[in-house]
Amino acid sequence: MKYLRRIVAGLLVAGTITGFSAQNVYALEDKKALLGNLNSELETVSVVRQESETQLEANLKEIEEINRDREIYRIRAEYLRDNIDVTSRKTEMLGEDNPSIIEAAILTLTNGYAKMELADILKAVHSSVEEFELVQEKELKKEDKEAIREGLQEKLSKLQENLLLVEELLGSIESRSSELLTFNSELSTRITEVQTQSEVLSAEKTKVEEEIRVEEEKLRQQALERKRASTFIRPASGRLTSGYGNRIHPVTRRRAFHAGIDIANSRGTSILASRNGKVTFAGNKGTYGKLIIVNHGNGIETAYAHLSSINVKVGQSVTQGDVIGKMGSTGRSTGSHLHFEIRMGGSAVNPSKYIQ
Repeated sequence: MKYLRRIVAGLLVAGTITGFSAQNVYALEDKKALLGNLNSELETVSVVRQESETQLEANLKEIEEINRDREIYRIRAEYLRDNIDVTSRKTEMLGEDNPSIIEAAILTLTNGYAKMELADILKAVHSSVEEFELVQEKELKKEDKEAIREGLQEKLSKLQENLLLVEELLGSIESRSSELLTFNSELSTRITEVQTQSEVLSAEKTKVEEEIRVEEEKLRQQALERKRASTFIRPASGRLTSGYGNRIHPVTRRRAFHAGIDIANSRGTSILASRNGKVTFAGNKGTYGKLIIVNHGNGIETAYAHLSSINVKVGQSVTQGDVIGKMGSTGRSTGSHLHFEIRMGGSAVNPSKYIQ
């Protein structure tokens, strides 16, 4: 940007650019800098949005996994609670009543006690309430009942310990789920905000791009006008039949100085203004035939001779490339062609050195 400013400053010093043009250049420079900032902000916003959406998607997947784990642990907790209830009921059903010493002696002598092995005790500890009721219907030895009670208490203790662990895991899962839901809410808000910001920036970018386009078009038009005001274009299509300088005149057959160039083409070929200027002559002039002279300022003129018709009037301003007449063979001419001159300070110069 500083380099562009130096160029513009140099052009101003050289007098090759107007104040209005310089103003447009600086305005364009500022707008392009603004556009660069907008593009940078849009890129940042896009990254933030992409990262937020990626994180949100990851969080949603984690929540799905958490919900599956929560259901598994919920079912496990229900199972443990049910088992705790069953074990507690069985402990209550076992009771504390035992037969008296005499009853115990009689049951021993008569072999009236239920015979229980270790496997039977374990089966009783892990049985259902209905199965345990069948065990209760039998007379149990005191030591067997105590062994069952100890087994039930040990089982109850393990069940309660496992339930505590499961409930702690459920608590952690709920905490993490709540944390993720809060985070997701923040992410959703952030995504909405950056989307709105992106839309605002995009609208501003479009506006600035249009302003840049307009400024560039202004500068392009200004450059074109400067070119039209300072350069010469070929005034007609066709072949060059005679150059600038001494030659044998095609009519007099004598050696003579040719003050311009001749471009030959068919009658009616368009004749173009070679440069911006004002028409100072438009009419018949001796050997030139129908002639147009355009003044371009600073002592510079162009002349267009041997025309078949003239499309402009004296005093009319013309722009480089405007059709000002038609090719012909009026005046002293041997065929349809344009005699074209460039005059500087009243003297003819070689047009071929100036035509671009």
